[in-house]
Amino acid sequence: MKKKTILEVVTENIETLQKINTHTELREWGVKQGFDNRSAFPKYKAALLTHGINYDLIKTGIVQQSEEERRSKCTHKVTLFVDAKASANGFGICDANENVLWYGKFYYQEDAGEQSKAELCAASKAVWLASKIKEAINAEIIELELFVDAQWLTYQSHGGQKGYKLTQQSKKLGVILDVQWIPGKKNPADVWTTASGYKKWNDNDLATLAIPVK
Repeated sequence: MKKKTILEVVTENIETLQKINTHTELREWGVKQGFDNRSAFPKYKAALLTHGINYDLIKTGIVQQSEEERRSKCTHKVTLFVDAKASANGFGICDANENVLWYGKFYYQEDAGEQSKAELCAASKAVWLASKIKEAINAEIIELELFVDAQWLTYQSHGGQKGYKLTQQSKKLGVILDVQWIPGKKNPADVWTTASGYKKWNDNDLATLAIPVK
């Protein structure tokens, strides 16, 4: 009989694992399954992450809150448009009124040389910017309505989807993420991906971008 993969074992026991709140208990469970060596344990953590359990985040002492708990603490919302163009090494982020907030070239250390990677990198910047807006209003949680023209970024439910990176990042930064697709021709951020010059994110009055949630 073929031996089950670590992901298969985690998937079969996910209901039990989702009830565990400390990294110590998660580690003990993994050790009992034989996942305690240098090769197996990283695969175990990756399998947990596929199901939304962030071992490293839990280890820091940050309790993973349910979506209901996060939304109950959310008092403000921000809307952003984002786009990127790998061939120009550029990105752009606009606000709800289609005013540019941040644009320019990707840093050399950012992995944005291919179009899908550039789109993901730019969207990640938008999530990070939302977290800075959250800090500007001294809030614990903020909702981000993010408009993109890369449709695949709207798929974020599990680790097999590229957009899942945004799901992980948003949870870590206290952002409730809602990604919406719009046609490229309607994306106000598009023109800024090839514009000359730049604008820094902190050149804006960030607090004014947060809209109270009714």
